[in-house]
Amino acid sequence: MNMKYNPSPHQQAAGRLGAWRSRALSLAAKTSTVIAALLLAADVACSATRYEAEAAGNTRVNCVVQGDGAASGGQRVAKSNYGIYGGITFNSINVAADGDYDMTVCYYDPWDGGRNSYVSVNGVPDPLVGPHVALWCPGGTYLKVTRTLSLVAGNNTITIYAPPNEWGPHWDYIEISQPGNYITATAGSGGGISPSGSVHLEPGASQTFTITPNLFYGIADVLVDNVSSPDAITNGSYTFANVTAAHTIAVTFQQLPEQNVSGHVTDGTTGIAGTTVYFKTAPLASVSPYATATTDADGYYTQLLPPAAWYACASAAGYAISADTTFTVAGSPVTGLNLTLAVDPEWDVLFIATVDQFSTTTADTPVPSWPLNHPTGYNLATPANQSQGVPTITAVNGMNLLHFDRGLLIGAQDFNAYHFCDGYKLTGLPEDPTLANGVPVSGVSIVAVVQPILEANSNVNFLWGSSAEHDIVGLYFDGLVLGVNTETGEVVVRRKSGLQNTGIFLADGHKTLLSLVVQLDGSCKLYKDGVDAWSGAAFGSKPYALLTGSFHQIGVGTDAQDGPTSFNGNIGDVYVYKTAISDAKRSTLQSSLGTKFGITLSGSLIDFATWALTNAPGQSPSEDYNHDGVQNGIAYFMGATGLAANPALDASDHITWPVSATFSGTYEIQSSSDLQTWVPVVPQPSPAAGNLTYTVPTGLGRQFVRLVVTPN
Repeated sequence: MNMKYNPSPHQQAAGRLGAWRSRALSLAAKTSTVIAALLLAADVACSATRYEAEAAGNTRVNCVVQGDGAASGGQRVAKSNYGIYGGITFNSINVAADGDYDMTVCYYDPWDGGRNSYVSVNGVPDPLVGPHVALWCPGGTYLKVTRTLSLVAGNNTITIYAPPNEWGPHWDYIEISQPGNYITATAGSGGGISPSGSVHLEPGASQTFTITPNLFYGIADVLVDNVSSPDAITNGSYTFANVTAAHTIAVTFQQLPEQNVSGHVTDGTTGIAGTTVYFKTAPLASVSPYATATTDADGYYTQLLPPAAWYACASAAGYAISADTTFTVAGSPVTGLNLTLAVDPEWDVLFIATVDQFSTTTADTPVPSWPLNHPTGYNLATPANQSQGVPTITAVNGMNLLHFDRGLLIGAQDFNAYHFCDGYKLTGLPEDPTLANGVPVSGVSIVAVVQPILEANSNVNFLWGSSAEHDIVGLYFDGLVLGVNTETGEVVVRRKSGLQNTGIFLADGHKTLLSLVVQLDGSCKLYKDGVDAWSGAAFGSKPYALLTGSFHQIGVGTDAQDGPTSFNGNIGDVYVYKTAISDAKRSTLQSSLGTKFGITLSGSLIDFATWALTNAPGQSPSEDYNHDGVQNGIAYFMGATGLAANPALDASDHITWPVSATFSGTYEIQSSSDLQTWVPVVPQPSPAAGNLTYTVPTGLGRQFVRLVVTPN
């Protein structure tokens, strides 16, 4: 509510032209008992006389009285209609002497927004000019606004009104009181003072102001009525006692000088070169640190830090990250802050979960918890919500895997439509015990054995269309996700909320080894059965220095958030690293898992540029070097080294392309009825025994089929 009136010459001389003092006290409580208690406290403090808007002695023009248990006296007054003048004249405002008085108006706004009130005193109307300041308040709340006006000894009249072109608020009451004194409290950058701004005090009252510097700042000076106060600087507070006049208090801050912090990082005996030392003013120093230092060739480091209480830890390749150590920086350097690291062959592992422990478990046995192989003492557990079921044991070629069922589609197609979807949620990690902060990483890698069970026409794409995501591993919900579209078999990757279709398709019921390696800058590569199958571009920054996302959770077989993103099929071993693992390490792990799960890995790959040096020198994949009617990219896909031929439809309606074991890239089979509009076939077939075969459906009329290849 905005109140306006024309100040008297006395008020102008006193320097209060157009002065507003807003005391916004929310009275949104709906019980009259609470309201009465609040108002009684205000009355005692201000020695105010209250005048109800609905009182019989007032003159109301074009207004209606409305009942409201939250209003003072149980009633309030509102303008009856828009387009007409409406207001209240309080006819019996009695004061003992001429002078300035505070008038507080309690009003109600039934809708969000500012509603203006105008004021006239003793018949002198507001000229409707001057500053126009609307007070925006939440709809359905009572608020107060206070201003100073001049009254004469004896009886006065005060009119509060809204002109025809404004609605005005609902008026509850006004209070008249002797004006108090104001203390103006201000603070510069680097800290704050509380309370701040213009603080109103009754004559004789006291008020303490508390001064709080920001982190790394100290109090430079405190001016009380423009005079420096050493006690306030030392104590961080100042009290005005028995206030009888206006005062000011102004605080300035200064940044505290930094000090050198130094130490030595060792393995207990020898210094460790290239160690990262993390510094933070809160626990888990390696997560979003304030500063980092790197040790020299002998393991020594030095770092400038401002005065504060600090946490520090260290990490290096080949070693487990150290626990936090605490220290304090004051007014002098800190020396001898030494840290010790322990050798850890699994230093780059985020977590490992294998099915070895279920080798003798009976098929169909529910597995509510999957203990991690690393770090020990942690586990994957079934989330405690209605949309999550429990994975079970299933035997595949004599080996037990964990079976995940997407569950049932129930009711409306929305986030809560799928129920009893199997999945696991990680309970915590040493680096992030509650999964609330994120894990410091230098890239991320996921290696998993999967056997998807596809569900054609199962409505799994209703939420995301062709980009449906059904998680194999979901790290911090959308920090990084490796998934499979259960309807099409296409592998999908989500990096920092951006979901991407890879064009790589998995066959129904086919065991596959997937490896996703993400670099520090967000660029990534996807490997299918050891083959470099898809690449994702860099983000142009370092998004994978801290692994986190919009939801603080890590899931296997689900994103641990909702049913529609659950995986359908079987999962074997899962390895997740907090680095972009090397090709050598990835190849070694893939070879081991391939042998363990009976997955045949492809041989060494040759990119198109290398193949073209011999078979299509100087040409692109879309050209035809041999003029045999087969584009170079298709010839490269088929492993042709001379003339090639496109495959024909055989008697069983099959089209078969040979697939080179050295092919590197992506491919997609598409169909069309008019040679104009081409769409991917569903599901996409996977190569088998060195061939890619597609069966053309019958009964669909004329069809055309093509193979689209994108070489690396």
